[in-house]
Parts: sequence; C-alpha cells; structure tokens
Amino acid sequence: MIINDRIDSFEKLGLQLKQIESISTFNSILKIALDNNKWFTQSSVRNSFKSVSLMLEKDKLRHWLKRSKFKNTQFKIGVIIPSNVPLVGFYDFLCVLISGNKFIGNLSSQNCILLPFIAEILIDIEPRFRKLICFESEFKNIDLLIASGDDNSYEFFNFKFRSIPRIIRSSRNSVSVIDGNEKEYELDLLSKDIFLYFGLGCRNVSKIFIPKSYDIKKLIERIKKYKFSSCKNYSDNYLFQKTICDLSKKKYYDLGHSILIKSNSFFPPVSVIYFDIYNDISEVESFIANNDSKIQCVVSKLKISKRTIFFGQSQLPSLFDFPDGIDVLKFIESNLSN
Repeated sequence: MIINDRIDSFEKLGLQLKQIESISTFNSILKIALDNNKWFTQSSVRNSFKSVSLMLEKDKLRHWLKRSKFKNTQFKIGVIIPSNVPLVGFYDFLCVLISGNKFIGNLSSQNCILLPFIAEILIDIEPRFRKLICFESEFKNIDLLIASGDDNSYEFFNFKFRSIPRIIRSSRNSVSVIDGNEKEYELDLLSKDIFLYFGLGCRNVSKIFIPKSYDIKKLIERIKKYKFSSCKNYSDNYLFQKTICDLSKKKYYDLGHSILIKSNSFFPPVSVIYFDIYNDISEVESFIANNDSKIQCVVSKLKISKRTIFFGQSQLPSLFDFPDGIDVLKFIESNLSN
C-alpha cells in the first residue's frame, strides 16, 4: 500500500467520524464503552471523535506528512494505551499505520472498545489494513515501543523494553496563565480545558497562574458556570476533597463541582484546581522552564512558551502537537533508516 492510499483511507475515516451518529453500530458501541469505563460520558466520547476527525482533514494530513520520507521496511510497533481519556491512543495508531508499519495495540481493560471500533471502520474503507492492525494482551516480538502511563509505569516499561527503541510517556499536566484582561468567553473556554474528561488527561489544565492585582472572583464566577456531565466517580472525589479541606481547615473556594486551592504544587487530585499568584510574568516563565518535563501544554493568550495554545484548544490537538514534545513520525522514520 503506497502512502497516497494510506492518506486517502485516513481522510475517508475522518469524514465518517464527522458523521459518527450515522454509523448504525455507534450507539451500541457507545453504551458498551460507557459501561466499561465509569469515567467516560456520552459527551466526552463524542468530543474525542470530533477531535480525531479534525486531525484527519486532507490538507492537514498532507501538510503534516510533507517532511516525512518512509522506506518500504515494515516494523512491528507495539503501543500501550491507558484508560484515562477516550481514544487516547489514536495519534499513535495514526502514526504507526500512516508510516506503513504494523500496529500492535495493548489496551487497558477499561478502554478496549473505541479504538478497535475505529480500526474496523478503517478496515472497511481499506481492507489491506487488516494485516497491519492487531490487539494483543502481551507483546511477543516487536521492533519499537510507544507507551503511555504514569511515573511508576514509566520505570517499569523502560526496564522491560530496554533492548528496543522506545518512546515512554509519564505523568504530565497542563497549566494556564491569565493576564487579567480575559473576556468572559475566554474564561468559559478555559473551563473546558480544565474539566473536559474530568481533568484526567495530560492536556487538562490543573494549575492557573493569575496576576497579583487580579480579582479572582471573575475567574470563579465563570468556572462555576461550567456544565458537568453526570459522573459519580467525580462527584465522590469532589465531596471527599471538600471534607479533607474542612477537616484540615485549609482555605479553598467551592465552585459547586470542584474546589480551587492556592498551592505551589502542580499535580492536584481529581476535582481540585490549583492556582498561584505571580508578581511578574518572569516568575511564571521560570516555573514553566523548570517543569518542562511535566508540562504538556500552556493555555494562554500570552506567548509565554513553545507549548502555548489558546483557550479552548487543549483537547483539540493538531497533528503537530507532539505528545510530550516527541515527534512520533520522526522517531519511527529514524529507526526505519537504521
């Protein structure tokens, strides 16, 4: 299969995903996925399909692939996929297959429905992909590895697969920097960056930097208005964190569905948002530079980092928003040439 065939197939896949509701099996697949993972909701799953479909627009794909030259050598590439966000492994799925290699997926038991569903749609579009896609509980003979997980799994995967080239991603969060002049709609978009997928993704904002002179009530009023999908797991976390703060007499702002706490820390528990105050923007720049290995993106209208994106864009990554800053296609291409 030549590269143009692969591009055309993924473009057609994107068009079908834009009309996902028209696929007869979608509603039954959606129900199974929600039953399988209590953190997934109808809106979060639909948003993940929307995000993927936007990636697969023809001009975007061709522009992304301009810089790549793939050889006919075919690798077996293992991809370990976590369960925190629906379709979290799609970008790696795309990179492996668009480059002409064999995708061998290892799925979390709580996120094992949606990506195989997309794989079947792709195979219906181009049956030759059937020989290039499989899902296994254990890798036997793979040439490269791409794995996503937390800090503990990072150490484990690094040791277990030490003999082969690999990308291993660990825990990351995202931050937001506001200058105090944001309009209401921008703060509403920031709320989506915080709460979509209940804050479980590495691209979710977990910490907000605000200027010293800023009236935090403006931020609180907009965040409070965010409409949550029902999720018992999240509600239980919210009530638990409130209780912990009350018992420890820690000051917090109750947002009605989450709490806002001033903290120097970076990784808050579920349902908690940290904020910090800066006197000068250079303080934030230093924080971002010192924590670069833990930050996925910076949500702001200030051009404060190479990872900066505008409000509302954190869960709509482009093909050039490389996870953990690592270009997966370049990684594959460089190893194919060895």
